[in-house]
Amino acid sequence: MNIKKIYIKLTNVCNLHCQTCDIFINSDKLEFDDVKVTLEGAKARGVRQLYLTGGEPLMHKDIYAIIAYAHKLKLHVNMSSNGTLITEKIVEKLIDSGLNNISLSLDGPREVNDLIRGAGVYDKVINSLSIFQSFKSSRMVNVLFTVSNINYNTLPQVVSTVREFGVRQIFLNAFDPSFLVKEIKEKANLLWIPKEKLGELEEVLEHSRCLAKDLGISFPSKEYLKSIILYFKGETIIPEYGCDIPATSSSIEETGQVSACWKIATSYSIKSKKLTEIWDSAEYQQIAEKALLSKCPGCLFACYSEKTV
Repeated sequence: MNIKKIYIKLTNVCNLHCQTCDIFINSDKLEFDDVKVTLEGAKARGVRQLYLTGGEPLMHKDIYAIIAYAHKLKLHVNMSSNGTLITEKIVEKLIDSGLNNISLSLDGPREVNDLIRGAGVYDKVINSLSIFQSFKSSRMVNVLFTVSNINYNTLPQVVSTVREFGVRQIFLNAFDPSFLVKEIKEKANLLWIPKEKLGELEEVLEHSRCLAKDLGISFPSKEYLKSIILYFKGETIIPEYGCDIPATSSSIEETGQVSACWKIATSYSIKSKKLTEIWDSAEYQQIAEKALLSKCPGCLFACYSEKTV
């Protein structure tokens, strides 16, 4: 295995309760000492990229210390955020701590975004983009758009909007019902894109890709966009020649549990076993080998490795 990326969910606490995700409702978090030991082991093994997620990472009390320590280890530090807690002081602290990139969630124009994420969220995210721009740090900002039945036709508008703030990259996720714990059937019926709309979705995605290219914005590849269509058709997404995600990246939950990818958890925790020992375990290596042989549940995650345009 040649693991170069690790994803650490620092906390399960979030200040929002979005339509697309309501699982972040408790107070679980990783302690700084556990993160520190994990980062040291990962760096020694050759990891280069660190992705800090949540919940909302900015709600972790040691977020700046964690970023600073990762930066000290010369890891490339990325963080995801809902963008509602950003202030000038926070941006300054993030930059000073050594953060390299931040992904902010934006799911449409004001009315659509706030229907999904809550009243007032759109204005807060736009303000965050403006603050990063004022620090001449727009290039460190990516925007994440979660594709659903509510918002897919607003994607071109989002592409145009974020370019006004100097954003140069947009990532797409597809609505995933596994992030719901309440009113699952009702919300899934509302957010899942039905088959009769997939033709329109395909046109919107391609239009957005061309628009992004014209505006100088990096956008997911045609291959990834095709995978989104297949996903909403209900098809299993597994790379033709197998998936190398478990062999090249790893995920750590806020409980300490280690996963080989977003869909396959191991029985191990960094609180009882070193991360590198988990990677060397027969269980983890078996997961990685099965994925390489296309014997995994399948998901859209592997498609992120496709080249963006």
